[in-house]
Amino acid sequence: VVSVNTGANTLVMSHAATAGASGVTITPSGICWDFTIRDVWSTYCAQDGFYSYDGHGYVLDHFISEYNNGVGVNFPAIATLPQGEPEVRNGTIKYNTGAGVVCGIQGGVVAENEIQGCGGDGITMSGAGVASNNWIGNNTGNGITLSIVNARAIGNYIYYNTGHGIAMTAGGTIASNNTIGSNTGNGVYITSYPGVIVIGNTIGGNTLSGVNCTSSYSTITGNYIYSNGQYGIYYGNQYATIIGNQLWANSQTTTNTYDEIYIANQHGTVIGNVITGGSKSRYGINFISWGTDELAVGNNISGEATASYAPTVGATILSSGMTSFANNAVTVTTNAGTCPVANQLNTFTNSSAATMAITLAVTGAIDGQQMTVRVYDFSGVAETIGWTNTENSLVSVPTTSNGSTTLPLTVNFQFNGKTSKWRCVSVA
Repeated sequence: VVSVNTGANTLVMSHAATAGASGVTITPSGICWDFTIRDVWSTYCAQDGFYSYDGHGYVLDHFISEYNNGVGVNFPAIATLPQGEPEVRNGTIKYNTGAGVVCGIQGGVVAENEIQGCGGDGITMSGAGVASNNWIGNNTGNGITLSIVNARAIGNYIYYNTGHGIAMTAGGTIASNNTIGSNTGNGVYITSYPGVIVIGNTIGGNTLSGVNCTSSYSTITGNYIYSNGQYGIYYGNQYATIIGNQLWANSQTTTNTYDEIYIANQHGTVIGNVITGGSKSRYGINFISWGTDELAVGNNISGEATASYAPTVGATILSSGMTSFANNAVTVTTNAGTCPVANQLNTFTNSSAATMAITLAVTGAIDGQQMTVRVYDFSGVAETIGWTNTENSLVSVPTTSNGSTTLPLTVNFQFNGKTSKWRCVSVA
């Protein structure tokens, strides 16, 4: 056991610390700065593998902390004492009865460590600092907990923990570029606001949802979220910003029960997501709200078990330009039917051998939005087509069908916001 109570500048050790209280305890007397502790093995200690309530310039390098009856490495936050920027790097921290690493000191860095099998969280960042590029697995708790403003988790591999992959319990926290999988809880769990950002993560195979946010004013962007047990993204409060994510085949626990994106409250913004249900999830996007200012624009949705989206709060969502790549079979009655804005591909099959009337809806269409219409005949006889809400470019809308039940007439349109017409751009 090593106990340091000194103002010396450098401490370099090669020592196996066993028995006693904590393996290494630093209790500063006055100013105790700039220690380097390297190649220390702390095991089977009665308390923590390492403990210090200061941290100014401390570096723990290649520190091994195993089978201790406390935290593997513990820098608790004590507000009345000088603190600053400890580093825990390249360590092996395993099978401690408490958490792997607790960093409550401002500016702390926990990086490139292997942390597994501990009895609490893999890493708790209760001081504003960064946990980066760690391998964190099989801990009885969350992989990482960010519990103070400006705490960050970047580039970590987080697997098989019995809690959440990353728990963000304070506003102003960031989780970016992490790989998060097969945790018993959610991939990312957000409980505080504002300013929480989840960006660029790969989140898959977690028992609950990919991202579960119960707070407001959070941003979820640029993530790949796949094969989680419940929702891809569950957002349980107001002011969601969900942009540019890829979601695939969530709702693995029970088919047709959970959605790829679910927003339970008002003021949600959902833009530019690529959503593929894989016949597992219920809806691509599901707004459950009493508000009328939800916005969904430019999302590509396909393969949902029930439908691409479930707009339960009125026409606001329908007017947002949400599009689905899934084929829409147009309802045709007496040779007439309407192609909705929400579908990029619409298939019109004539109901009898007679002139067709095809309308392209315009309410909610966005300038530049594209639509493809395929036309099948009732029989092998070509019929006249009348179009509504279309205009010609250098290519004119066709006025006669192909005369085929198997080879469709295919017409591509682009919406012209200046004229509120669908402009014919190609015919095949």
